[in-house]
Amino acid sequence: MTQIEGRTVVVIGATGTQGGAVINRLFETDGWQIRAVSRDGTGEKARVLTDRGVEVRQADMDDSASLDAVMDGADRLFFVPIVGGEGPPSEIARGIAVADAAARAGVAHVVFSGVSGGNREIGVPNFQSKGIIEEHLKSTGLHHTILRPVSFMENFNRNRDSILGGQISGVLNPEKAQQYISVRDIAAFAVAALDDPGRFDGDAFDLAGDELRMPDLAALFARMLGRTVEYNHIPSGEPRSTMAQPMLVMNDFFEREGYGVDIDALRARWGIPLTTMEEWIRTEPGWPLASA
Repeated sequence: MTQIEGRTVVVIGATGTQGGAVINRLFETDGWQIRAVSRDGTGEKARVLTDRGVEVRQADMDDSASLDAVMDGADRLFFVPIVGGEGPPSEIARGIAVADAAARAGVAHVVFSGVSGGNREIGVPNFQSKGIIEEHLKSTGLHHTILRPVSFMENFNRNRDSILGGQISGVLNPEKAQQYISVRDIAAFAVAALDDPGRFDGDAFDLAGDELRMPDLAALFARMLGRTVEYNHIPSGEPRSTMAQPMLVMNDFFEREGYGVDIDALRARWGIPLTTMEEWIRTEPGWPLASA
């Protein structure tokens, strides 16, 4: 990849799902000097990045001096919230620290990826913490673009064994549709904003690529995989007693309101392809397709 002066991009959360996808996309776009930031600069994922020619820096989001060091000389920044042991309060503090370090360094454009709904009063602390970071980023005066993705399609990789075994379990009402986005699409929007900041400067928009009810999603997996897959709805009451409270709070939001992204308008406005769930299953490594 040819590197061009004035094209140094810092990626915070580089070994995570979104950060990794952004780095992959940057490799497809000529001219970037990528500076990957990780809490563990010597871990396996960091070593893989180093082997690809990425400059890997270690930084502590709770240490402003280490943030200043990784921002020094940077032209662009992509970052996602980094949650600490205290949950939303530590996430907010770290997000603010990153934005402030970017402001001190004079970074030309910042892309922040939060969550759809985080900018509204929806009663979900894990979402609204990201909205607080958004507002602080705006207050710094930095040129910025804010992405608000919905639920990741990639989350289903965690449940691959269960799905291949014939079942998707969840608490969402079978009649309520849920929206999804591929992290590859998040990366496409992020890199578009990094590459052409004038086009996206000051924009904040929600990202979704598909919308499905859980029984329809199970049926889609069944058709694509050539096996029986059914939705196991976990009803209210005792079966949910062992579930994490944040998950139940989020589900209340999904059933009460939901993300509500206008996918057709998003596609028409930006012209950036959006992945459907069927396309994701077909192209995501590790799913044994019926036609394979």
